[in-house]
Amino acid sequence: GSAGSGPVAALGERILCASALEARGMLLSGCKCACGSSSLRATIRNVAFVTFLAVTYMAISTGLITFNKYLMHKDRFPYAIAIGVLHMTSSFTCNSLLLRLCPWLYPSLTDEEQRVELDRGLITRVLLPIATA
Repeated sequence: GSAGSGPVAALGERILCASALEARGMLLSGCKCACGSSSLRATIRNVAFVTFLAVTYMAISTGLITFNKYLMHKDRFPYAIAIGVLHMTSSFTCNSLLLRLCPWLYPSLTDEEQRVELDRGLITRVLLPIATA
């Protein structure tokens, strides 16, 4: 290919097109120009949202690990199995609530096109080894 072709050049063209239209005040949030600048904006929004979710997940996980480390002292709460059961119960409860209230968050369970059947093979090959670990 030539120096001006390929995905990097296409992305550069989209950015230039979007910034040129924005400079002229012609790009609206719901508008899509011929070069696909609104899809670039959607992609940037999606990346930002996923990044936010990942950082939030890591922060909550770090907090939970720190809290568990604090709890696991012989004078505070030396029962590791009880903590594990409490965590699994709260995780199950929260996910069940989310599934009922926001089913679109679970497309592999609710969307007919992406649905995954929970059969015996999946449970024994995937879920059971994770649950026993």
